[in-house]
Formats: sequence, structure tokens, C-alpha cells
Amino acid sequence: MSAQEDVSPDAVRLRVFARSWSVPAATLTPAERDVAAQAVAGATTADIARARGTKASTVARQLLSIYDKLGVGSRVELVRAFLAD
Repeated sequence: MSAQEDVSPDAVRLRVFARSWSVPAATLTPAERDVAAQAVAGATTADIARARGTKASTVARQLLSIYDKLGVGSRVELVRAFLAD
């Protein structure tokens, strides 16, 4: 764990959630799984970017990649894919 890594209960829960997420997530990178988990949990693109220490545009690109890999077209469909698993 890095010195800057968030160890708040919510952050830890999201990391565990991201690792255990098994929608056809085998094709997602660890970063994409983390972004997907935060999006499913209701975080905005800006929230995810802040939590990951990156730009909102980077998160937006990651979300598009996630949608493409999972065959969904929106956050709503991403949540449905997760709930269907």
C-alpha cells in the first residue's frame, strides 16, 4: 500500500468490490475494474478522477473502454450488468 493510498473504509470496500467483480471482467484491467466498481457504486466521473488522482477525461476514456469490453452503452447498463452477475 502506498503512502498516499486512501485507507478509508469506503475506499477499502471499493477496492475489495473491484477485485471481486466478476461480470465478464476478466478482460478489464485492474484500473478499469476499480473505475467500474466506483461507477457502479454511484461515484461521478469527477469523484472517480479525484479518488484515482487523475483527470476526468482519463476516467471518461476508461469508462468508454469498459462499456465496449462489457457490451454496454451507459452507466445504467453497467449497473444492470453488475446486478445480473
